[in-house]
Amino acid sequence: MKKVLLVTFSDNADHQDTLFGMYEEMRKRSDWDAYLLCIKTPKVELQQSDHAWLVDCPERPGVTKKTFNLPLLLSIVHRIRRGRFDAIYFESLHTWNLNNDYVTDAEMRATFINCDWTIVPYNSASQSGIIIDAYKYSRPVIAFAVGAIPEQVDDGKSGYLVEAGDNQKFAAKLKEVMQLSAAQYDAMSRDAYQYGSKKYATSGAVERFVELLNDKI
Repeated sequence: MKKVLLVTFSDNADHQDTLFGMYEEMRKRSDWDAYLLCIKTPKVELQQSDHAWLVDCPERPGVTKKTFNLPLLLSIVHRIRRGRFDAIYFESLHTWNLNNDYVTDAEMRATFINCDWTIVPYNSASQSGIIIDAYKYSRPVIAFAVGAIPEQVDDGKSGYLVEAGDNQKFAAKLKEVMQLSAAQYDAMSRDAYQYGSKKYATSGAVERFVELLNDKI
């Protein structure tokens, strides 16, 4: 059996849900032995065990916040090396910035609940965690078709894509959606939720991850 370590130091609900869900699903498999490394204060209840390692660190550790703990980092590196893992999955830290600070999960929920659309006017991007969050709250997306964003938006269903850099078309699309009837908007909201639920379901993420591991290892 091969060993995989799933790592996150984020306390954001979307990252925790994804990684903890992947951990639980992979624990059921006979081909991969899954371990988890995360902070001690996850919002999902989790007990320390030989497979779940909880480390004592700030909720959002980082050098710029003067929370860089070298002894802790070295102990983590030592434990990872000692584990002799075949693969390590690191869930990057994702925060919502607001006035040079971050918004809490409660503030994020309030933001989505009190909006109708999620506007993503990136000039460049890989993928966007904001889009994943938007789908959880049934909020359709309007975004420029840059990077891997088109892989996240079912154009005309879960939202709309606009040619990258065309600000006039983007503005026109914003005006256009304001003219949708309540029934049309409700249908797109349902499509956004269903599309996000299917695309980002834990079982699907695990299958894609294991397929990649089996192909590379």
